[in-house]
Amino acid sequence: MPAEASKRPEQRLYLQLSGQDLTVIHVRNEGKTGHYFTVPVQGQGEEEQRLSALLTALGSVPFHSLVYVHTNLHTLREQVRRPPSGWPKELKALLQRKSLQLRVGTLTRLDGFWQDILTQAEGGTLPRMNGLNHYHLHTYAVTDGLQTHVAGLLYGEGELHLYDGRVRGEQLCQTELEAACWALDLVAPSKTIELRHQHPTTARFWEDAERYLSDYPDVQPLARRIGRLIEEKNLRFNVPQTRLDDTLARAVRWYTGRGLA
Repeated sequence: MPAEASKRPEQRLYLQLSGQDLTVIHVRNEGKTGHYFTVPVQGQGEEEQRLSALLTALGSVPFHSLVYVHTNLHTLREQVRRPPSGWPKELKALLQRKSLQLRVGTLTRLDGFWQDILTQAEGGTLPRMNGLNHYHLHTYAVTDGLQTHVAGLLYGEGELHLYDGRVRGEQLCQTELEAACWALDLVAPSKTIELRHQHPTTARFWEDAERYLSDYPDVQPLARRIGRLIEEKNLRFNVPQTRLDDTLARAVRWYTGRGLA
């Protein structure tokens, strides 16, 4: 691969086309952030629709990127494989305008997690927000006694973000709050986030912070960061009492367990 391409940030596009409905997941940040959407594509015939799908997907990609296109659409894969001289003029113009380099990605390059999200986005079965929530956050932590592994999954408004961390010792509650702080830093101002932690003790922080901090005084610096984010960004939150075992809850457990492998 040319040296110039290796220095470009990598973007990965997963594409599926059902009739004229295009579903795209744009994965970036080394597989930890995904933007997903489903839109109708233009075009009278199959060739025009395939080109419209590719141009639409590339529209979400930042300038000066190296783009891998993952799709099971054979004709679209072959179009990307062609030398630039064989690309349609519309594709050439867009790649030149955005200074993009294009590659074919293998169907199995991304984690099974992202492939599942793509299938669910296409089928309209991704979990839906309830009430006034804008985001869901799932956190999960496990420890082997020597280290604690934690994962967070922030979902909402067309975005999905993944977080993972590892600290020495048994820090189940503190690591879940670290993941919550990460999520609060990401969400936009004046949003509502639903927090679902693995450990009921972690949920106590949001219900009675004073009591929680009396039991875990080491968390006070983290609590101040969380409080500052909530105040500065005018954030609201709720912590349901019931357990949820949907796709995202299972995914964050899988993501945490992967850190133990």
